[in-house]
Amino acid sequence: MLWRPEEHEPLTGQEWDPDTAREAIAEIVTDAEAAAEHGTWPNHPLDEVAQDERLCSLYLGGAGMIWGLYKLGSSIDVTAAIGATLERYRASPAGEEAEHPSSLLLGETGIVAVAQKLVRANREHETWELLFGSPGTMIAARACGLDHEWRESAALLYEHWDPSTDMWTHDLYGEIRPFIGAGHGFASNVHALRGFVDDDVLRARVTRLLTRTAHHEDGLANWPPDMASRSVAQRRGAVPRNRGQRVRIPEALRAHWRHDLASPRPPVRDARDRPGRARQAALRPRALHVVDRRHRRGAVCEGMPRCRPGVPDHRHVLVRDC
Repeated sequence: MLWRPEEHEPLTGQEWDPDTAREAIAEIVTDAEAAAEHGTWPNHPLDEVAQDERLCSLYLGGAGMIWGLYKLGSSIDVTAAIGATLERYRASPAGEEAEHPSSLLLGETGIVAVAQKLVRANREHETWELLFGSPGTMIAARACGLDHEWRESAALLYEHWDPSTDMWTHDLYGEIRPFIGAGHGFASNVHALRGFVDDDVLRARVTRLLTRTAHHEDGLANWPPDMASRSVAQRRGAVPRNRGQRVRIPEALRAHWRHDLASPRPPVRDARDRPGRARQAALRPRALHVVDRRHRRGAVCEGMPRCRPGVPDHRHVLVRDC
């Protein structure tokens, strides 16, 4: 006997069909995505592992699942997932994983190998922003102690920072959208470069951009969502022209963490306001107070689309010039 039939799935009479195989794989991926638990997964009954254990390894745990889902085109945030896996392993390795920390298949080595691969694969993502691109994987790499991978990505991100506009250009959702805020653009990119680029260089470019793009009214200030705003781009020529590319021109200015007035400040504040130089800054916006907490879980106003409801930082904030 070459194998025990009772331990294998029986063959069917159905002929090979690649579409059927793809559908089956998609179902497996969807099921795995739904079962994810902060970088780990429940154990399969046939794995002969305690059901309450959450393993992290490449062999039988989260790192192996994340790598497999990544290769299959999963929609999960694999960078965040592998960061959670590594953090969990370092805090409380389970079973055999605790006994073999240097093992490729059972220890931290395999988990870090997956993290390195994911960071390097995302170094030149066309969006050049936090949500999809290298700034997000750079932050994860730094948190995981992958200094070399972080520096590789940082060098490329800095290279793509246009000195003539102090901005990046983001190829996002089929459009060229040079965002200012933290959700997709300038502010989070600057934060990702902290420690790679000298703070004096970052401070100068941050101050220059925030000063140039601020909208002032009644002692308050706000920033447009991106440099394609008519009030900025067309008046100041900040967006490259004649590229034959479609550029989104937003009409609205809102108070929103992802794009508008509160957005640039937290990631760049400490780079801009250094002790002894605070009064030298051309613009020092300060969060004054939260205006309407009722809108934290929904739309900016009636009729406007909801955006990430329930996230505490999506709130209305007034900013004072000083």
